[in-house]
Amino acid sequence: MAAQEQMIRHKLEDQGKSGAELDRQVEQISSVNAKLRPFFPVFGVVFSVVGYLLITLVLWGGFTLAGGTASWSGAFSTTLHGLIPQAIKALVMIPVAAGHQTIDPMAAQTGSFLASNLAAFAPADSAIWLKTLLSSFDFFTIWSVALLAIGFAITARVSKGTATAVVIACWVLGIALKTGWTALVA
Repeated sequence: MAAQEQMIRHKLEDQGKSGAELDRQVEQISSVNAKLRPFFPVFGVVFSVVGYLLITLVLWGGFTLAGGTASWSGAFSTTLHGLIPQAIKALVMIPVAAGHQTIDPMAAQTGSFLASNLAAFAPADSAIWLKTLLSSFDFFTIWSVALLAIGFAITARVSKGTATAVVIACWVLGIALKTGWTALVA
């Protein structure tokens, strides 16, 4: 809990808060977090399902525009199968995270403590938007991109080249949105 409060404190200090106002806001945010903590697992499941649906929608739309004939259920199942490497990554991260006494919040956000992406090799003082960009070039993500391209070539009945182009275009769009958002809020 102290680590979370310390992270909140640092974030507020970066925003120029100090003194009694800083202490009050840290206490208020910590109080809200304590009340919401029992619901965090539910939030995780809901956000995951919504995320999978959005990814499927983007890919299904991209393949529909490219002349593919995938049904929604076919696109959804192909997306879920294509994202299995992300589940494997999450499972691999558990023992790696457990082996660290502390994990830098930026390393946790970018996943660079696993050293499966380019962000792990960026200098420590790199901008967060750059680490976010580099974290997109991840072994597990590239594995997912390959699986999605193979799966959608079959499901959407398009050529391997078209499938690869659509999946990579959607991936690049996701990278641009994620990096742009990080640059705006950081």
